[in-house]
Amino acid sequence: MQRLPLARALAITVLVLLAHPFISSQAQPTSLTITASIDIGDYVTVTGRVLAGSEVSIPEATVAVMALDPFGSAIHISRIFTDQNGTFSIKFTLTPRILVGKYTIHITASKEGYVDGYYTISFPITAADFALDVNPTVAVLEQGEIETFNVLVTVGPGFNETITVTLAPHTSSGIMYALTDWTVRANASLTLFVRAFPEAKTGNYTITIVGSSLVRSRSAQATLIIVPRKDRSTDMVISFAPIVLAVGAVGLVLLRKRIKEAVFGSERKLMRGHLAAARALVKLEELKAMEEMDDETYLKLKRGYEEKLRKRTR
Repeated sequence: MQRLPLARALAITVLVLLAHPFISSQAQPTSLTITASIDIGDYVTVTGRVLAGSEVSIPEATVAVMALDPFGSAIHISRIFTDQNGTFSIKFTLTPRILVGKYTIHITASKEGYVDGYYTISFPITAADFALDVNPTVAVLEQGEIETFNVLVTVGPGFNETITVTLAPHTSSGIMYALTDWTVRANASLTLFVRAFPEAKTGNYTITIVGSSLVRSRSAQATLIIVPRKDRSTDMVISFAPIVLAVGAVGLVLLRKRIKEAVFGSERKLMRGHLAAARALVKLEELKAMEEMDDETYLKLKRGYEEKLRKRTR
């Protein structure tokens, strides 16, 4: 058996020993670590940070989030990236079916060149939840008039807490709000009265209704559109253009409804020509709202149809 010279064997041994630390460091990349916190309100919000070790932030790392309900069913799955500071944030809702029990969120962070990091966070829901709804969600109100909204509070099985219903702060001058009650239990329906004084500014307003219990709060929103008060000097001459321009498609539906009420309600015995003139006015307002007619033609036709209405109502 041929043996290597002693000097050559020693040289090979030294090279292997020197290369060993380098080989080990390349074979064991740094592991990613995740820190995270959770906030529960109308939404479940999870914020966190991805690090290499315990100090170096890792930007553009892929973060996969999966939330499970108390029965282990996935209720939210998402994939996002960390920002330049290595931070991330996601939010999701537990509705429409909120269960009592422990919810679990699994977070995985990964990036090429690093070992994946894992983090698990959980939170309990110790009492059944409730929901808050408002109807209608959009309403048109003339200056000087009153509108009502129905506020529905629905509770889940086992919920027996008192719910306080309030209105979020607002800066709308010339508008007064009033609820029929401020606290409810079980399922309840409240009425919100909204009055626009004659001096109320026209425009769109957001109404936010908040329901709060000991463990959480829920909110619902509705849009209130204040329009100028109509000129009521004549019985049947009504200008619909400001409403159409203010509320778009929603206003158009309301316009048709008001025309039908005027024509088919107390005035069912109007002649066929009267009905045709009323329909023509509605069509005219539609064309004007869609900017398919110039102002001069619009005013000329509008005056003609209104004159027909006046003659037929005398």
